[in-house]
Amino acid sequence: MKKIILIMIITILITGCTNDINNEIIVTSLYIDNNLTCIYIVPNEKDSYVDTISSQGNNYKDMYDNLNNQASQKLYFDHLTTIIINENIKYDDLINFLNIINIKDNVNIVLAKNIPDIINKYKQLAPFTTPSTTLKSKKIKTITYKELKQNKNIYLPIITYKQDVIFVGYKKMQS
Repeated sequence: MKKIILIMIITILITGCTNDINNEIIVTSLYIDNNLTCIYIVPNEKDSYVDTISSQGNNYKDMYDNLNNQASQKLYFDHLTTIIINENIKYDDLINFLNIINIKDNVNIVLAKNIPDIINKYKQLAPFTTPSTTLKSKKIKTITYKELKQNKNIYLPIITYKQDVIFVGYKKMQS
């Protein structure tokens, strides 16, 4: 029994699994247009719930810094699955911003026409439905951050929201 406890303690120390998840905001979706909005899950012992934080700034770095300042806890992006961006955002601006927040290569990126409507939709449906699950269920071919970094001339899917999320087509990002 003592060996098992010792192995568990060593495993925790080696893997760094000592983060207290209750002290972090788990960001699941990020929306970028004239402001920066995070949809995140607030873990709770009884029931988790979903909330948002939005910020504005002179550039994306300012928006990100303002977002961090508004957050009551540390923003945790390891569970980020989808980034929905305004179709007018330029490629270089997006890549520079995403490098600042240090996201994983497998995060899905799509363009959107009416981001506020989409944010409201997912606030109502989350945490059970996320943009990522909707895109997969509608068989929309998304582009990952890794693919975006490798090809400046890539076409991203465009979505909009009326009664439901609708796939509109593909569009090349502005340079």
